[in-house]
Amino acid sequence: MEKKNKSDKTKKIFRPQELSCKKCGKKFIFSIDDQEMYFIRHWKSPKYCPECRQIFRKQKELKEQELVLKRKRKELRIMQSFY
Repeated sequence: MEKKNKSDKTKKIFRPQELSCKKCGKKFIFSIDDQEMYFIRHWKSPKYCPECRQIFRKQKELKEQELVLKRKRKELRIMQSFY
């Protein structure tokens, strides 16, 4: 089934695409809706499957939480040094 992007004046036609994940090698479908979203935002096609992207997001989130904790510990040590 083909779907036309209404926001594009050239009426670009999207079709589901089978892509391979750069990290795990697993094949995944790049859906019509996702293609439209990527097109509108001027993003390139995804290189990683949804599962690997979720793992990357989780890792990034954990690193950010670690940084926040490090800052808080440092602030606490500074505050304790005044007492």
